[in-house]
Amino acid sequence: MKLLSTVTLSVFLFLTLESISAQEVNTGFDKIYGLDPKLYNGEIYKYFLRSDTKGNQYLAGPGFTEGSVIIKGVTYDHLQLNYDVFNQLVLLKYDNPLSTNNIISLSKAWLVGFSMGTANFEMIRFQDTSLRICQVLGKGKFRLLYYWTKEQKIDFYYYTPFYVFLPPKKEMFLEIGSEHRKFRNNRNFLSAFDPSIQVSIKKYMRLNKIDTKKADDKTMLELITFCNTLY
Repeated sequence: MKLLSTVTLSVFLFLTLESISAQEVNTGFDKIYGLDPKLYNGEIYKYFLRSDTKGNQYLAGPGFTEGSVIIKGVTYDHLQLNYDVFNQLVLLKYDNPLSTNNIISLSKAWLVGFSMGTANFEMIRFQDTSLRICQVLGKGKFRLLYYWTKEQKIDFYYYTPFYVFLPPKKEMFLEIGSEHRKFRNNRNFLSAFDPSIQVSIKKYMRLNKIDTKKADDKTMLELITFCNTLY
């Protein structure tokens, strides 16, 4: 019986090592990453919806996008990521031949930031000490922060209830150093700056017909980049 237990353990260890080796190849990680515990540190993602649910919990959609994460100063590239804004979870999908559930929500304890496609996100500490996942635009003294959320409601069809996710909503903030000033429109945005540069920013916004409530990321990135040239 003892010999059988030893053989069984050896087979298990062999299969586990084979799985890890295959995972390094399939995911495209550099071999030095392996199954780095700093990266694979989270919980199995179990938030799955009923089939009659309208919409989804993600920022953009259920499909995973190639991106990267920064954990304790280490950047991990070529990952399959998604962002569950309803639950405020960063999701990592990885190859695991021994399990059908290969999605984990990354631990926020060491998470510095992540990117998906062209969008960049960081863990931001606000004045009220809350730690939020924010999309970040710009570099320098001034940066723009978007805090994304989603709401869910119950609707009825022939008296049968079903869940509906509303479109994502964003709160906009101007970051100046460690201070975060919320804005909702052009007037709020301008008033957040020092009066000495407000005239130049207002002229730029008028010239480029910018409406901060409707402008896309590219336009807002160009705007905040201009603001940084005035400092």
